[in-house]
Amino acid sequence: MAKKRDREEKKHKKIKHSKHNTHTSPKPLYQGIERGKHIQSESQLLLNVIRWFLQAKGTSLIILSIITVYLISLTWSPEVFQSLVFTRSKLLSLNFLPMITSWFLHSNWVHLLGNVLFLFIFGRIVERKFGLFRFLLIYFSAAITSDIIAGLIFGQGGIGASGAIAGIVAGAMIINPFYLTYFFFGIPIPVMFVGWFTISSDIFGLINPLPGDSVGHIAHLGGFFGITLILYLVGKKDLAIQRGFVVNLITSIVILLLYFLLPVSPFASLYG
Repeated sequence: MAKKRDREEKKHKKIKHSKHNTHTSPKPLYQGIERGKHIQSESQLLLNVIRWFLQAKGTSLIILSIITVYLISLTWSPEVFQSLVFTRSKLLSLNFLPMITSWFLHSNWVHLLGNVLFLFIFGRIVERKFGLFRFLLIYFSAAITSDIIAGLIFGQGGIGASGAIAGIVAGAMIINPFYLTYFFFGIPIPVMFVGWFTISSDIFGLINPLPGDSVGHIAHLGGFFGITLILYLVGKKDLAIQRGFVVNLITSIVILLLYFLLPVSPFASLYG
């Protein structure tokens, strides 16, 4: 019996020792190669980027639409292009087609690229909160509001999606003011700061206009403050919207105080 017990103990030690060696011994090279299977190919990465871009269907649809219209407009004659530009006289004559077509027109590729960038950054935030239908409703409501304010009240016309995008900027800043965007040189910046820098440039552009300034500041501000008011009124029961509204209200007061109280305005280099 003692010999049998000794044999069982030796057998148990060998099994334990072999298990220990299994865990401590270096892994063969081929196992590391197998583990590398999760690395995606270039085509897979490209497909993932496309899927990520198309997640926000409304934002992607508008971006693709304005890019397509811009490329097509390069083939138009100046007469055709001008017939689709929004003006006050066309609005007063109840010709609403130019008001709609002007939302998709851009003067040059820089104008287009700026609108695409801001729409992509802020549009995804708004669409994530409200969904496709209400995102489109906010976008086109801002476009209509900006044109009515700029056209009927101030007699200004123009082209571009900037007024609508200004409304989307307002929505994103109120919905999630501290949402981080990395689209500016990879630096994490809260969208509220990006939005207020943009809107401040319009405000101070009106206070101290630059010679030859052709930017539609009034249209931008009309879309921005129009959507701000609408979201405040319809979102009274949404704590996130109310909190975002208060945060942005305080920020706007601080910006105005800095502008009027500092001996040298932080915007002096931009607006003389």
